[in-house]
Amino acid sequence: MRKLIVAACLTLVASGAVCQELKLSVPGKGKKTTEVHDFKLVPVTKLLMRPTDIEPDDVQLYCSPSWQGVVVAIGNRLIAIDQDAIASLKRKPKGEVNGKRTKLIDAKASESPLRDYPDTISKLAKRGDRECEVKETPDMSVPETAVIATPESSIDAAYLICAAVDASGIASKPCDVSGWNSAIQITMDVRGAEAKIICNQLSAAARKNGRVFQGGWKIEIYSPFSDGNTVAYCNL
Repeated sequence: MRKLIVAACLTLVASGAVCQELKLSVPGKGKKTTEVHDFKLVPVTKLLMRPTDIEPDDVQLYCSPSWQGVVVAIGNRLIAIDQDAIASLKRKPKGEVNGKRTKLIDAKASESPLRDYPDTISKLAKRGDRECEVKETPDMSVPETAVIATPESSIDAAYLICAAVDASGIASKPCDVSGWNSAIQITMDVRGAEAKIICNQLSAAARKNGRVFQGGWKIEIYSPFSDGNTVAYCNL
């Protein structure tokens, strides 16, 4: 489970939010069921949560480009926020948060902590819809400008990854960025084999989420058992 949470957390900015793994099964016509796995975690601010007394760090806002629905996880509740998600309630979808089955409920239901805040529901729905808005397919005959990494953008990307690692709670001490060594340095209570798996997953998740680095950047994983030596490293 920790490895799954690592990958999901790389979509976060440095918000300190608790990362959660979300899945949703939506029954369709006949025996067909849509399994939604492409949820994107959207940052939540205090402004979005006004005037509720719910802290942004306790709220995980998700949107899905394929399903086009927006949901919110607050505690052990999974809440349908936008029209697409609410419409799916008729088909009795099955939710799963961090491996635990969770009923998807309407934002205005009696058990929803957002039921008395229609403006907050509307703001969250618009934020999620905007984040996962389906864009028109670009004309592939027109070359797109490639993203070119610079020393400055590489360090910025490294700090974003560090913030996500710290937010996930998998590290035993704060993540560090070494511009001199072009390395993201993570200390975890792991040994060689597990450290290498986690390192590779972090590297793959960074690429998937558009983090680009100038040549030579890497992730280094240390362990309290390694006397200051790396137990695993992988290139970015």
